[in-house]
Amino acid sequence: MKISHIIIPLSVIIALPCTAVSLWCVTFGFTAGYAGIAIIACGAFGAFLRTRKNAAVILPVTLVLWCAANTALLPLTIRSYNEARDTYIRAISSGGELGFREKCGIYGLNIVMSVCAYPFYPEAAKESILLMFPADGGSRRFKSGFFLDSRVVRNTLRGKSRNCKLPVRWNLSEYAAGGHEARYALALNPCELRVETVGGTIRYIAKVRVEYPDRAEAVLLRGPFEIRVEEGLFGYLQKRGWLHPYDAEWVYPDKQSHVLK
Repeated sequence: MKISHIIIPLSVIIALPCTAVSLWCVTFGFTAGYAGIAIIACGAFGAFLRTRKNAAVILPVTLVLWCAANTALLPLTIRSYNEARDTYIRAISSGGELGFREKCGIYGLNIVMSVCAYPFYPEAAKESILLMFPADGGSRRFKSGFFLDSRVVRNTLRGKSRNCKLPVRWNLSEYAAGGHEARYALALNPCELRVETVGGTIRYIAKVRVEYPDRAEAVLLRGPFEIRVEEGLFGYLQKRGWLHPYDAEWVYPDKQSHVLK
């Protein structure tokens, strides 16, 4: 099998999400979005005009240039995002309406954030992606005991009796990437923790309302660039029916001695 038979299909597959990201950036008016579209278009046109052998070189080079351009323009992109975010929230706070393009930008931001966060915060990413689809009965149940590794949850559980309900809350400062509690805070803040006895087994349940508030600013990254997300933008989409809040239950049946040792 020729190397071009592998490189060309792989390059095309990679180019699809790159194009999607660039189009999303355009909705926010990011320079990186326009640059990305131009680079991909030029690369695709060049590959179309050349032979398959040359296309095996042109397409990977195009993707490298796309990545380099987005990386170089990242400071400008973050600054542009911050300006757009502030403009949008001012409009919403004053009772104004956002246009279709602005709504698409916020909707796309929810997708991009979820995809990028999944390798590090899979539970929060899953909850956010599912906001795009109405839940049957307004609730969803997941089998996982990930929350039992949280120091906040373990401290709340310690010394408590069975068959109890306990409120758990994290500070917004614990949303920042790299912190030990970020995984749990992003997915569960705030939540109700229940300890139930079912057939001789102690079951742990963390119930959280998955929805965005009207106003709340969360710092997701402090360095090298500070990234702040205004959750009220997504709350606005909820009110307009673009996102669909639901109740989520994370359920884990296990023995108390194993969890609280």
